[in-house]
Amino acid sequence: MRIYRNTETVNAAVTIAWFHGGGWVLGDLETGHAAASTACAQTGWDVVNVDYRCAPVDPFPAAVDDAIAATQWLLDEGRRVVVAGDSAGGNLAGVVAQRLAGHAGLIGQVLVYPATDPTLSYPSVEEFTEGPFLTGRDMKWFYDQYLPARQDRTDDRLDLMTAERDRPTLPAVVLTVGHDPLRDEGIAYARLLGARGAEVTWIHAPELFHGCVTQSGVLPSSAARVREIWQAARQLFT
Repeated sequence: MRIYRNTETVNAAVTIAWFHGGGWVLGDLETGHAAASTACAQTGWDVVNVDYRCAPVDPFPAAVDDAIAATQWLLDEGRRVVVAGDSAGGNLAGVVAQRLAGHAGLIGQVLVYPATDPTLSYPSVEEFTEGPFLTGRDMKWFYDQYLPARQDRTDDRLDLMTAERDRPTLPAVVLTVGHDPLRDEGIAYARLLGARGAEVTWIHAPELFHGCVTQSGVLPSSAARVREIWQAARQLFT
C-alpha cells in the first residue's frame, strides 16, 4: 500500500482506501497513482492506494481478500474510511462496502464506472463491441481471467446486484459515463442503492469514456468531473 497525505491538512477527518482499475488483471500502485494523488489533493484526506493481487496469477477471490484486509486494517487503526475505486476497483470497493457495512468506521463509498454485474446482461455491453476504449468483449476476457472455471457468478463477493437486501447500505457517490459497456449496470446499481435506502449522489457524464478519470491531467472535461466527484464526497461524508 502507498499512503498519500496532504501536507496542508492536519488530522484529516477521513481516509480513502483506493482500489485501481484494470479488470482485476492489469494495474498496480503506479497506475493508481494519478487518481489517488488527485483524490488526496482535492479532499485533503489521507488516501491509501492498495496494490491488491491480480489475476490470472492470483484469481478471484484474492483481490477481494486483499481489499477487505486493507480496509479492515484501516478500521482497526481507528480511521473513518471511505472505500473507492474505478472499474474493477469500483467493484472491489462496492464488495467491501457491502461486507463491512456494519462497521461504524466505514462511512461511505465512491464508485467510478464500477463493474457490478458479472453476467454482463445489460444492453450497453453489446452496444460497445468495438472502439479505442473498453468494449464488452474486453470485459468478457477480463472476467475469464479473473474467475476460476465453474465459478458461481452470483457470489456476493463478485456480483453487487444480488447482495442480501437486509445488509446495511452505505452512502455512495457513483460516476457513470456515456461511452462505456458498464454504463447501464452502473446506473442500475446507483438506483438499487437508492432503492435500498442509501443516500446516493449519482453523477452521469454522457460525454466521457471508460478510463477517463486517469486522464484528468490532460482532459479538461475529465478534470471537471473528477472535481465533481470529490466535492460530492466531501459534502456526503463530512
